Amino acid sequence: MKLALLTRNQAVRQTIAAFSTMESDWNPSYFHDRLDLLRHLASREAIDVVVIDADFDLDAVSRIASWRACHARSDYAILVIGQFPQRDAMARAFAMGGDDIAVGPFHVEELHARTVHCVARLREQSRQVTHIEIGEYLLDRPSQTALLRGQNVGLTAREFALAWLFFSLPGALLTRPRIAMDIWGQPPEQVARALEQHIYKVRRKMCLDGEAGFKLKAVYGGGYRLDATLSARAADATLARAAEQGKSLLGLELAMQAV
Repeated sequence: MKLALLTRNQAVRQTIAAFSTMESDWNPSYFHDRLDLLRHLASREAIDVVVIDADFDLDAVSRIASWRACHARSDYAILVIGQFPQRDAMARAFAMGGDDIAVGPFHVEELHARTVHCVARLREQSRQVTHIEIGEYLLDRPSQTALLRGQNVGLTAREFALAWLFFSLPGALLTRPRIAMDIWGQPPEQVARALEQHIYKVRRKMCLDGEAGFKLKAVYGGGYRLDATLSARAADATLARAAEQGKSLLGLELAMQAV
């Protein structure tokens, strides 16, 4: 489980670091400010849970949630921790886009339980999704069909599973180990050739070279990421509405482009 923690509380960091040495399913990363966290979400391996210390930066909840909505990301949950002396602050954390909160003194066991619950809930929600329509693409899970501009692409079952994985997490960097386990249920070294071949076929059949609005990119030393081109984002009504709802999002995007 990939964990991104936004806090400057050294005691919390040290407690999580110590706990992660005993829990093999925890892989935490630490961030001092929200911009560094946004950079990581935009260019690094997909995160399962973002943990935000409200005592340090409660407003980061709305920024991270707005960025998630604008980029149609559904690969991570937002868990808020903090003292929360007033119920209004708790209500505000949820209203900003937090998926869960842990109130009061920090307990790493509670944090672990809540992160596991958040990830399980995300996966259950993803299983309930039956189709994805974004840009000029339509993927239907029950029939395992993919349409581009209304035309059947003609994918095999495994190619469809791979396409569904990328289109369900647009903009997220998916590592080879994650792809191999999700699609083949095996470590990447055992399916390396098959993985490369299927990536090539999906990219070719679905025109994921940018011409149709999306590009499936290989990230050196990282894995693969499905990125929307500017024209696709402008044309997609869902992303446009989400962008309008994201307060101060433009400033964040410009700041990220400037670094």
